[in-house]
Amino acid sequence: MNVLRQMNWIIFEQVTFILFLLLIVQCEIDSSEKQCGMCSGKNNTCDVVSGLFTRPRLPRGYNLIARIPRGACNISITELRQSRNYLALRIRTGRYVINGNWAIHPTGKYQAAGTTFVYKRHSTETQTGELISAEGPTTEPVDVLLIYAQSNQGITYKYTIPSKKFHRKRNGRRRHRHRQKPNNHRDRWTRRRNRRVKGQTRQDIQSTDTGLGLRSSIPARNGVLRSIPFRGDYTWRLAGFTECSVSCGGGTKKTMADCVKLSSVTVVGDNYCDPRSKPRVQTVRCNTHPCPTRWVFENWSSCSTTCGQGTQTRVVRCKQNISQRLQIVVADTACLEQEKPVSEQSCQLRPCAKWKAGEWSKCSVECGNGIRKRQVQCLSDSGSKVDNVQCFSSKPAQEEVCHGSFCSKGWYFSSWSDTCSANCGSEVQRRKVICLGGGKEKYGNDNGCDLNNRPKTEQHCAKDTSCGGRWFTGSWSKCSSACGNGTQTRDVVCMYFTRGQWRAALDLQCQAVEKPLNKQACNLAECRPEWYVTEWSECTKSCDTGVQTRSVTCVDLEQQISQQCNLAERPNARQACNISECPSATKGLPENKDSKCSDKYSNCKLVVRARLCHYSYYRNLCCGSCAKGS
Repeated sequence: MNVLRQMNWIIFEQVTFILFLLLIVQCEIDSSEKQCGMCSGKNNTCDVVSGLFTRPRLPRGYNLIARIPRGACNISITELRQSRNYLALRIRTGRYVINGNWAIHPTGKYQAAGTTFVYKRHSTETQTGELISAEGPTTEPVDVLLIYAQSNQGITYKYTIPSKKFHRKRNGRRRHRHRQKPNNHRDRWTRRRNRRVKGQTRQDIQSTDTGLGLRSSIPARNGVLRSIPFRGDYTWRLAGFTECSVSCGGGTKKTMADCVKLSSVTVVGDNYCDPRSKPRVQTVRCNTHPCPTRWVFENWSSCSTTCGQGTQTRVVRCKQNISQRLQIVVADTACLEQEKPVSEQSCQLRPCAKWKAGEWSKCSVECGNGIRKRQVQCLSDSGSKVDNVQCFSSKPAQEEVCHGSFCSKGWYFSSWSDTCSANCGSEVQRRKVICLGGGKEKYGNDNGCDLNNRPKTEQHCAKDTSCGGRWFTGSWSKCSSACGNGTQTRDVVCMYFTRGQWRAALDLQCQAVEKPLNKQACNLAECRPEWYVTEWSECTKSCDTGVQTRSVTCVDLEQQISQQCNLAERPNARQACNISECPSATKGLPENKDSKCSDKYSNCKLVVRARLCHYSYYRNLCCGSCAKGS
């Protein structure tokens, strides 16, 4: 009986001890779970870890981003912008929790690692990326992966883990209660995984400098830049990117860090956080797609003239920016939707200088032919004298021939008036008489002419017909010559008045002496010298373009050679003739009798085949081959 009681008591003590151990383990588990909520205190029990994965180019398929350790709480994994990539979760055994084996799961809740993961697919309406969150704590490590299909838009993650210092204090007090044999196999597997991850981390940090242009002293995990936990109530957290510096052609955007309060994970002012522990700004490329085409124009060229009206031109091309350093020229049709800038415009640097001629001086002689002069100056637009080269037009003549009076003295008189002053009967005809000579021209008798020999200025005229008839004249015709001496004609009709109207009559019924002239001389302008030419000479060649010549001479009205013809109207003295090719390809080749006729070119056979021997250059170069080919 006593033995039975002792055995029961031993069994009771063992059961009690086992229950005590289970209670301690449960307390430890509960305490560990409560640690996920203890970060709201003074940050003495847990650390906040956040990271940003920014590598844009990855191998297609599953790529490890980060590993969330056992005991992690408040897990948040966010894709910064919508893309065709997907987030995936995998536990230590290799089983996928979300989006494994190329099977994309719908939005929902998924149980794994002792917690519930909430998965939200990206939204095309709000342009938001993928999101995975969990309260924790996790009972085993969880791998975060990215299923890569296009350029990575950036992945941020954040979680809290129990502080190592806090665990060292707790484990130090209870070390004798939980002394367990380590699992060497699992520890070796974990160390190998950690070494591989650490190797990847070092590689990723080096590659960020070349691939993304990033440099950072912040610790990294799995190619992810992490924020440094700050001991206190506040710490820095990577919050995303700034706007891209350009909309196309490859720009940059920078990371932004917010100061957050650990108890509520709310953003506060930057002055609450230690500036020394603020994550260094990271720069990544963005908007790498080519820019739309646009018109690009260069600077205007200099004015085509140094003075007066000119033109300026510039080159206008349709270009496209592929990147910040590469700009290519494309066809103008790619820019048709935009109005093309003008490539030519008028310009005027300053007004041109002009010639200004003064008044002619008096003739150098009083009678006969002499010379008169005038001053001709090149003046600017302000009226100041400048160099003659600044006046581009031809300079006006400074001298010309002038004519004085007749050098011999004598009486000069004009023709009698055409008709008598009266319509019928007798009347008087008149003319002018002047004395010319000695360089002076005067009317009267003061010039030394003999008055006794002065011609009459008037004479009587009589009309044979009665005053019944009257001469009527028409208009003068055009002059028969464009210059020099010509004639004009008109109709002259005798008419008489009877029965209240004028009627045509015979010329006998009008005074013959009163009949107006029906022809007169006319001189519209002085005839200038003209160009005279001879017949064309014979052509110098019968084929292969020869030359014809002729003589061209300027002759005046006196049939004398003159220099007054207009040079711009001068006829050609040479012209091409017989421009057709000669029928024989070897026309004009010298006979190959001279031993000196030899080829000077190594490929003369090609010259003969191409039929180039009729050109003198190739005939001289390939004399022997061209002679044989004939």
